[in-house]
Amino acid sequence: MQSASVLERARLAEPVGHTTSPRPRTTTADILLVDGRPLLRECLARALQAEWPEGRVTTTGWDDLAPAASAASYGLCLASLDGKGTAALADIAGRVAGAALVVLSDDDSYGSIAAAAGHGARGYFSTAAGLGVLVQGLRLVLVGGTAAEFGGSHYALLTGQGSDTPVPAPTANGPARYRTLHTLLRTGRVRACHDL
Repeated sequence: MQSASVLERARLAEPVGHTTSPRPRTTTADILLVDGRPLLRECLARALQAEWPEGRVTTTGWDDLAPAASAASYGLCLASLDGKGTAALADIAGRVAGAALVVLSDDDSYGSIAAAAGHGARGYFSTAAGLGVLVQGLRLVLVGGTAAEFGGSHYALLTGQGSDTPVPAPTANGPARYRTLHTLLRTGRVRACHDL
C-alpha cells in the first residue's frame, strides 16, 4: 500500500478542534506541454492529468509550437528542454504570451536556472523531482508565485545596498488571490503566509 505524500497529508489535515468546512475550489488550469519527444510528452501529459484532474493538458513538440500556441489561451506553459538548452526558451516567451513559463530539465545547474529565469521562467524543476512536487509547483506558479522580483527589500533601503531587480508589479488576479488566502486563514487551513 502506498502512503500519502507529505504534501498530500498536509493538505488533507484538519486543525485540532476545528470543525470541517467546505474545501476551497481546486485550481484549474490550461497547460501547454512542450517536449520534442512524443512518447515522453504523452506519458508526462497523462501523468499530469492523473495527478491534477482539473488541469487541462495540451501537448506539442518544439517544431509544432507556433500552431499549438496560437490555438488557445494557456495559463501555464511547461517546457521540457529535452536537451535543447535554455536558448530554446527565447522562442516560447513570444509565442505563449500571458502564460507563466515553467521549465522541466535534466540540467539543474545554477547557470541553467538563472538562464531560464532570464527568459522569463517562473518555475524550474529538475526531472529528478517527483510528479507530486511538480504539480504543487505548477499550482504555485499558476496563482502568481515565484519571480525574480526583489527590488522592494526594506533591508536594501536601510543599508543602501540597492538591487537591480525590479519591484514586484501588482497583478490582475491579486484581489482574488487575497480573498482565497483570507478564506484559508479564516477556516484554519493556513496559519501564516509569506510573500504572497
